[in-house]
Amino acid sequence: MDAREEEDAYALGTGSPEIVRLEQQSLCWQAQLRDACAWAGIERGSKLLDLGCGPGFTSFDLAEWTGPEGSVLACDQSERFLAILAASVRGQAGCQIEIRRGAIEHLDVAPSFDAAYARWLLCWLPDPKLALQRIASSLRSGGCLLIQDYLDWGAMSLLPDSSAFQSVKRACLASWRGKYTTDIVPELFELGPAAGFEVEAVRPIARLGGPGSPEWTWIEDFLNSYGEQLVKSNQLSKLDYSAFRAQMRQRTERGFGVLQTPTMADVLLRKVN
Repeated sequence: MDAREEEDAYALGTGSPEIVRLEQQSLCWQAQLRDACAWAGIERGSKLLDLGCGPGFTSFDLAEWTGPEGSVLACDQSERFLAILAASVRGQAGCQIEIRRGAIEHLDVAPSFDAAYARWLLCWLPDPKLALQRIASSLRSGGCLLIQDYLDWGAMSLLPDSSAFQSVKRACLASWRGKYTTDIVPELFELGPAAGFEVEAVRPIARLGGPGSPEWTWIEDFLNSYGEQLVKSNQLSKLDYSAFRAQMRQRTERGFGVLQTPTMADVLLRKVN
């Protein structure tokens, strides 16, 4: 995959602005990740896979969770993202993170991992069924896959309602229709067992936040960045996008409103044999 293909493979690219956004997003979800690891029963000393790790912010969270007795294999197909992670790993003595480049659909490792983690990965893959099969083949018998992904992306809302916000939301959903399974969680009840997993547990994640909150900043940053891409591809009018940007800035300055993030879920899949 050359630099142009790599950039196109990611909705928001792999440049510096996206790396900054991903770091802020990871901080927003750090506590939720720790809680999910405890909920899934992932223990200290575990051998973990971090799937679709990006620049590796979550990889370090997982490495902290599993402790020096455990290990994390961070997997992604972006050479640029993994170079950033590799530099971070070199800067920390005794870091137990290893790196593997390649598409998850072609993951080829021995079935020796206790657990795998994936957040916002399966929803953006063209063939999540194949990815799940490859993930299952990497886990030991009884190993688990912890997923944090979308249950209902369209449930996102801004209160009081805004026509500009709705225009950007509709454009996002339209751009993914027929290309990705954005609301992947409902599909996991069929895809999981077909790949050799049982669905052990599911719990919803619904988050609200006002201006300046991690939830507000997370969604605003995403819609700002992706909205710009939609304008460039003529999938969103410049007028609607500008109105959205102006309104969000105004509400942030006034401290006015509440944002409900897309509904997500923690999903725990267990390898059957």
